[in-house]
Amino acid sequence: MEDNENIKLNQFLQINWLSQIEKANINKEKLIEQLKEYDLDSKFLQKEYQNGKFLYIQSEELGISLQLESEILNCVYIYGGRDKKFKQYKGFLPYLINFDLTNGDVVKFLGEPSTRNGGKLTSISIAYEHLGIEFTFGTKNWSEKDSLIEFICLFKKESSASYKLCGNCKNPTNNLCSRCKIIYYCSASCQKEHFQNHKEKCKQYAMQSSIQA
Repeated sequence: MEDNENIKLNQFLQINWLSQIEKANINKEKLIEQLKEYDLDSKFLQKEYQNGKFLYIQSEELGISLQLESEILNCVYIYGGRDKKFKQYKGFLPYLINFDLTNGDVVKFLGEPSTRNGGKLTSISIAYEHLGIEFTFGTKNWSEKDSLIEFICLFKKESSASYKLCGNCKNPTNNLCSRCKIIYYCSASCQKEHFQNHKEKCKQYAMQSSIQA
């Protein structure tokens, strides 16, 4: 019985939540049914906000919170275990991300973020709208480059060109790295200049994308 529970838990932890969000038709009933299939419904609690507009189906033990807006899966919060309530999520993370990465590491691997938020009064965060991912770190100081990820938010990818910035010079561009198809570059010279930072992950990103395709 215990082995069967572990098998189902491991299957749940292999879910690619970014792909689930992209489907844009995952409603409350489907999520509850999915959790029951994995025998995990008892580990999740439901919390409503703004008169029911937002519903969170979350498990502090598993380190994950599923946000539904108007009963449709809108985004997924995945925790790094540094929160007082949520334990570290042990499941699949996109783009070869892990919770040992710092804010400096993330920018090195994924390039310049499309937006930066927080600082001074709140924890800093960086988002990559074209990748559908936002990172929040354990610092309020932008000058710190070695702060670890506190939690990750996954959301529907935004295709707007205004969110596509060169990984080297930060200028808007539509040119993706032809190999990994994750980081943007505005020119061959920028790509060459940034190659030392990017080469470590480029091949791995490409391999992960081919496996998920």
